[in-house]
Amino acid sequence: MPSYPVSRNRPGEAPKRPLEELPRPLGLTVQDLTPEVLEKSGLKDPTGVVITKVAPGSEAADKGLREGYVIQEVNRRPVRGEQQFKEAVAAALQEGRRLLLLVTNGRVSQYLVLNPTTE
Repeated sequence: MPSYPVSRNRPGEAPKRPLEELPRPLGLTVQDLTPEVLEKSGLKDPTGVVITKVAPGSEAADKGLREGYVIQEVNRRPVRGEQQFKEAVAAALQEGRRLLLLVTNGRVSQYLVLNPTTE
């Protein structure tokens, strides 16, 4: 499990969950886009991460996410690689927000919402 830096609360701000309490698995694994993945998917824009594994029975699987799909945005912000994806997910979870993902399979792009929680 990767480690994430702990952010500090601003004065007068309500305490946030520490990033160490991260998240039960989202039900998916991602990696950086490679030239091979871009070619296979037909995408020209290298923005995003490719889904390499989806856990059976997870919310990600139930929402229709599949291996090979590309996540281009998290909460309307482009992600340019695995690290940026993880940081965006961690920030949303720390704030208690859902994840709005822009996902493409190379032919169709759509927004999906995941409701991850910490255990």
